[in-house]
Amino acid sequence: MASSSYFYRCILRQAIADQTALGVQAKAQVDAGELVSDELIVALMRQQRLAQ
Repeated sequence: MASSSYFYRCILRQAIADQTALGVQAKAQVDAGELVSDELIVALMRQQRLAQ
């Protein structure tokens, strides 16, 4: 079974690659050397769930 951190990284990488609005926000945080906020991770998870 894959770890939850792997799942989050996959969602995050995909959003950045797809250049979604949330992905652009996440990339800005990553590029600034910051951790991606919990609020943004939750929003990415919701976006992923709605896309299914």
